[in-house]
Amino acid sequence: MMKINKKSEYRDRVQGFVSVLAMFVLITGLSIYFLAREYQVISLVTLNKTMIIKKMERQSEFRNLQQDYGSIVDTLFSKIKRFRPSVYASYEEGDIRFLIKDFAQQWDRGNWDKRNKSFFHLSLMYEMWFNDKNTLWAKKHNIQTFKKSLEKCELGLQEKEDILKDRGVKK
Repeated sequence: MMKINKKSEYRDRVQGFVSVLAMFVLITGLSIYFLAREYQVISLVTLNKTMIIKKMERQSEFRNLQQDYGSIVDTLFSKIKRFRPSVYASYEEGDIRFLIKDFAQQWDRGNWDKRNKSFFHLSLMYEMWFNDKNTLWAKKHNIQTFKKSLEKCELGLQEKEDILKDRGVKK
């Protein structure tokens, strides 16, 4: 009986060892799994925080940029409003065109941020307003010139008719 006892004792020890080893491996694996999962969550949270911080910094930079260009917009608006094409001042026209171009180039400097496109659209609007103002003045000037020419022509025609009346020629 001793032999059976030793064999069963040995078998019980091996089974106990295998079961303890299996529980150790299972618990270790589960612990590693949950720790790795928590680490990913933590790394995602820190990654998300850094992204939020970068986004806030970009928004702050854009606000500062808007403030910097706010004075340029005001200057540009007042210059275009006061501009009189009848008083030819090429330096004023050049200054306005330079400001418009500088304003539009902000889009080129920061085209990665779609909000900068507002600078481009605003510069296009000011450029159209400036060109329309010049075109309108040119058309008004042409109309005045044509009116003066028409008056001269009518006066000349009246003089010719008077001369022909004096000579006795009928129409």
